[in-house]
Amino acid sequence: MAKRLGIYKHHVYSPDNMLILKNGKVILFRSLNVPDTGIRSLDVYRLVIDEWTLCDKYACAVAEARLVLPESRSWKIATPKGTTNWVYHEHFGPDAKEHPNTDYIEFSILNNPVMTEEEVERMASEMDPLFYQQEVLAKWVNLTEHKIYHSFDYAQNVSEITERDGQQWYIGLDYNIDINAWVGCQYDPQLRVISVLYEGFGDRTTADAGRRILQQFGSTVFIADDASGRSRQQGDGKTQRELLNQVGLYSIAGNISNPRIERRHSVVNAHLLNGIGVTHLFIHPRCKRLIHELDNLTRKPNSMDVDTQGGKVGHITDALGYVVFNLSGGTAGWGPASQHTAQRIV
Repeated sequence: MAKRLGIYKHHVYSPDNMLILKNGKVILFRSLNVPDTGIRSLDVYRLVIDEWTLCDKYACAVAEARLVLPESRSWKIATPKGTTNWVYHEHFGPDAKEHPNTDYIEFSILNNPVMTEEEVERMASEMDPLFYQQEVLAKWVNLTEHKIYHSFDYAQNVSEITERDGQQWYIGLDYNIDINAWVGCQYDPQLRVISVLYEGFGDRTTADAGRRILQQFGSTVFIADDASGRSRQQGDGKTQRELLNQVGLYSIAGNISNPRIERRHSVVNAHLLNGIGVTHLFIHPRCKRLIHELDNLTRKPNSMDVDTQGGKVGHITDALGYVVFNLSGGTAGWGPASQHTAQRIV
């Protein structure tokens, strides 16, 4: 941008990371992750902090303390991030203090003149309603006191769906000793709808779970598993996926890492009900454990962490998350299953 405006002189990348303008002014780039080493020694005239809600309060205080001149100014740019962070409490929440000489300017993606209605609708369709309010409408939304799967509604998502003969089966699988959990789904790529028809829980070993899946669905199932399937067990040294191979299951997604937990939760919520009121995920009432967890799984108080009750719950919904994420490509039903090729793990 500086070059385009004709004010660029040169850039020093190391060790100072600075942009020098033709008029002699210098723009410094620093990370607030290391305020004591990268910022404390500076004196600055203007300060711009990006992603303010993700920044540590102490780091921001160190940066603002470097504004030493009376006419110094600072700008903070932020996307709302729940209602538990310090920025919300001190500036926007019901107990926020008055901050003299501070102006607040609120805008959202909708204020972007190049943003089309079609693009906004696409974004809304890929997000659950709460996440849409936060990320697109720039609203302060309480994401920690709601249920993990706040989009779930029994009347909306639970239905006497029937399996379709000859249609591919997709299995979400979560590995845990004595409590291996899986869900069996079918997918309609035209409607972009995932139907969960069966669940399994409590098999002691991976091999036990694999044999049960093989017996019920056959060997042509596609398995979207926990990425820990790459790990070797303590017993015979085989990985979880190799144990599935031994019982005759080879079509495995083979992911080397799991999606971020919050991202996985958001994608499942967006399938349960997205920002424009469309449902992409239906569950048969026989899947009682899955329904119970979707309806009752919560976060720990004042935290984004899941309350798994000491590891007793959360496994069946994790299994659901793996298969939903794989089928959708990490969006709300926009990625057809044909884009996801099974990997034969031998």
